[in-house]
Amino acid sequence: MCFRAKPEEENIYMRLQEVAEIAEKVGGKEHNFKYVQLPVSLIMPEAFAQKWQEWKEGDKVLNENLFQIARRTRVNVITSSPLAQGQLALVEPPKDVFKMSSTGAKHLQFARSIPAEALLSKI
Repeated sequence: MCFRAKPEEENIYMRLQEVAEIAEKVGGKEHNFKYVQLPVSLIMPEAFAQKWQEWKEGDKVLNENLFQIARRTRVNVITSSPLAQGQLALVEPPKDVFKMSSTGAKHLQFARSIPAEALLSKI
């Protein structure tokens, strides 16, 4: 939840860059902080749709999505809950989205098909 939260949610929000910096301070350059996991689905698109993660370089602050910051910090993102604990299997996506007969399959394909631009950052 911490990587899906808005910065205003002070008791929940976490900056992935800051977490990676702590891992490096504690474990050195070869630290083992390599993965984060969070839900991604049609009803939980924050990881790729919201630019809530801050990236700080000196005096410069950029707002990017979580996938972009994960790429910068070399942290892998494992997504979960593409069907929102089965709830999305009952919600039909638009008819022209993914030519599949199963509603659940359409939602799984959505999670697998996050646009490449969401994963790329200007490094």
